[in-house]
Amino acid sequence: MSLLRPGFVWMAALALPWMAWAAETQQVADPDGAWRIAAPADWKTQRVGQMTMALSADGRANVVVFAGPLEPGTAEQWLQSLAAILQQQVPGWKLVGSEALTVSGRPALLASATSATQGVPMHAYYLLLKGERHQVMLSCNCPKAELAAYQDTFARLMASLRVPAGAAPAPAPAPRPAPVPPPSTQAVRWENYVSKHLTFTLLKPAGWGVNEFWQQDPPAWAFTVAAPNGLYEVANFHGVLPVANDGMAAVRWFVADLSQRTVDLQLAPTARCRTAGKKMTFVFDGTYVARSGQKRQLRCLVAAGDGLMLTQRLDAPDGQLAQIAPVLLQTLANLRVAKNVFAFDEGSVAAARQAGPQPVQVPPFVQRALAGGWGSYVAPSNWQQVDLGKGQVIACDPTQQVYFVAATCDFMTPRYAHLVRLPGMLVSDFCRPHQALATACVKQGHGTNFRFDVTDRPDLVQQARAGLTGGRPCSIEHFVYTFNRKGVAYKGFSLGWCVGNYMDAGFGLGHITIWAPAAQFDSWVPVLAQVMTSYRLNQEKVGEYIADGLRRYHEGIRRVSAQIAANSEQMRRENLALHMERGRVQDYTSYLTTRMIMGEYDYLAGASGYVRGDPSGLYTADGNRITSEPYGESVTRHMQEINTRQLYEQVRPR
Repeated sequence: MSLLRPGFVWMAALALPWMAWAAETQQVADPDGAWRIAAPADWKTQRVGQMTMALSADGRANVVVFAGPLEPGTAEQWLQSLAAILQQQVPGWKLVGSEALTVSGRPALLASATSATQGVPMHAYYLLLKGERHQVMLSCNCPKAELAAYQDTFARLMASLRVPAGAAPAPAPAPRPAPVPPPSTQAVRWENYVSKHLTFTLLKPAGWGVNEFWQQDPPAWAFTVAAPNGLYEVANFHGVLPVANDGMAAVRWFVADLSQRTVDLQLAPTARCRTAGKKMTFVFDGTYVARSGQKRQLRCLVAAGDGLMLTQRLDAPDGQLAQIAPVLLQTLANLRVAKNVFAFDEGSVAAARQAGPQPVQVPPFVQRALAGGWGSYVAPSNWQQVDLGKGQVIACDPTQQVYFVAATCDFMTPRYAHLVRLPGMLVSDFCRPHQALATACVKQGHGTNFRFDVTDRPDLVQQARAGLTGGRPCSIEHFVYTFNRKGVAYKGFSLGWCVGNYMDAGFGLGHITIWAPAAQFDSWVPVLAQVMTSYRLNQEKVGEYIADGLRRYHEGIRRVSAQIAANSEQMRRENLALHMERGRVQDYTSYLTTRMIMGEYDYLAGASGYVRGDPSGLYTADGNRITSEPYGESVTRHMQEINTRQLYEQVRPR
């Protein structure tokens, strides 16, 4: 499939005056000199391992450049392996097409793909280029709806990619192979090790040294087990870190910390990821250069969730990790941690959860009335309230961290969205309530990274169809979910409903929602449940609103019907007038045609009415012949010939 639009933009970018573009750019280069690009001056750049990211000023678009050692195979084979990985890791990722290009004097491959992030359609370009010692991948990403705005910038970025010939230093000679312990764990002599503070035990190879670490704030503990010659090492870290609420943020933190403690850290372009509940686990490989100049290989595991973080690392000379891995893994497998020593370990956390959260203490509940008599609810006396009208309300605690929301919002379908241009208008095809809520929150900046546990409510759908929605699209469900709100992990519960219209022009989302920080949600549940269950609408007011809506609907129908009837009557009269006029025209035309064929002509003869003449003479309407004196005055001299339609319709000759 040809990427026609990117190809044209690419050629246009090459044809632009380079000085005008360069005046508004910044040079971004790989630390090892493997590549460099010219990015817009207002874009932010950051380095993570082997990758460099450039982020647009509004945060809506980004460019990521990765450089790694040159691997065998063509760019097409690289794209195939990359596509297989991205299809598993990125929701809805789909390759659209690819085409060959020439970049920095080398053949390259440009691919286009689409995906969906939190329900938002995304578009990405991947530029793959193989150099002399490195292979470089440049990816450009932005929302699909904003692709046209960023297309030219992406094209210039890709056109500015330079891969200098011979820029990378020659690889250092391979170190002399060191003696490797037998790969079979049965051939290793093991010994027990008890920690200094009796907090853990493990089984390690005899003669290997152990270093322990502990810190109080934030609480964390760690240890390393290393061979006597320092060639092989296994490390373990476990503790509480604020960044551990988000698995991706935890991995970035770990890689950044590892980059500071190593030299020339190079991570593999792909990693294995697994999600279990709130915990995300990543496993990835990499290499670095030790202070002695020896190239080493490592394999890392990072698990994060609920503020807890566990990292484990296997370390060996490059090419020897696979042989020593069974010994290192067996060391970690025999780790035993004392119970109830670390308050943050998973056993203690599970015990604390089993005991149940302690409910928060709040001031006495008071009755809150909604504006216009629409309803009421109860909430702690110190809570704040924003009344949105028609029964919609937002209530929160004094710290504005815990929320109760009862509200609605409207969506336009894409087929009608271009007809209505309003600020902040939500556009989507009809979808389920949890999807609509996530779309609205992401669009309005209330949260990101939503993860749902949804329960359908067919019983409520049946009730709604019987009383309100009729044959319109309808979906009702309640759902528990987690999300990120301004960098804080949140948890929520919502009862949501979506109701469409008969014309498929849009739909409305209504929801009753409670939100709280994830770490405090269980403690707030008793308070939020009381607030949520106390919410009541004034049925009389709702009935009046529905009756008023029906009255306005029927009044509109009557106005439309009356207008249609008036239009129909006007059309009937106009059509009748046109029909009669056409008949009169046809009669006159037929009269003229007949007179012409018969060679006859008619005159108005005063009291005689009209007379008809033919080659034989003149005759009255009764058939009497009119004569005149020979060589006298013409009989028809004072007669009016019937030669107009007005005269014809006045006399109507037969």
